[in-house]
Formats: sequence, C-alpha cells, structure tokens
Amino acid sequence: CAVAGAALELLGDPGLLAGVRRKHELVMTGLRQINQRFGLFRELRGKGLLLGCELTEPWRGRSRDFVKAALEQGLLVLVAGPDVIRLAPSLIIPDELIEEGLRRFERAIARLSTNSVPAGEELTHAR
Repeated sequence: CAVAGAALELLGDPGLLAGVRRKHELVMTGLRQINQRFGLFRELRGKGLLLGCELTEPWRGRSRDFVKAALEQGLLVLVAGPDVIRLAPSLIIPDELIEEGLRRFERAIARLSTNSVPAGEELTHAR
C-alpha cells in the first residue's frame, strides 16, 4: 500500500502534470511536422503522453508495418488497431529522448514510405 500511495502522490504533483502537458505539446508538434512531410496520419489524438496516430487511406490496415519499421530503428511503438499507431512514452521522459524518438520515428516512416531516405535529404528532426 505504501508504494501505491507514493505513486498516487507523485501522479497528483502539479509539477509532474505541467511537465506532461508540455511534453504532450512537444510530441504533438513533432508528429504534426512529420505528418506535413509524409501525410500519413488522418488524425493525431491523445491525452497526456498516451497518443494515437490514425493512418490515412493508402496506409489503413498497416499499423503493424509501422511498428516493425520503428522497431528496426530502435523505437517501440504499439498497435492500437489496424489503422492506429500508439505512442506511450514514460511520463518522466527527458525532452532529449522525445526528440530522439521523433527522429527515429521519422526515419522509420521515411524508410517504410520510400524504402530509403535519399542521400543528403534532411529529416525534420535531424540534429
């Protein structure tokens, strides 16, 4: 019970909640930028850091392909149905790891959609 109480206390911390809201915006901004480049998502939705990316018509039914491509880049994303990719990073993930995750996700999408990233082409989230 002590662990559960400590967890509830932490989750009720206004600083943690403000950080989650800020991180939500950071991830959503990155996903919007990626979507501007590739046009793969019909809708981006979520609450806090539990996010869903619904695929557009040409990609519907292929969420598992995105999971596999992300895994090849060292990134774990989840299937939330045949048309939705779920992202669920830790509530205390550092901003640097969010940026790294977005770079890896973009690289996975680029490779899946074109089978390669053309030489010299800059990724939206390149360093």
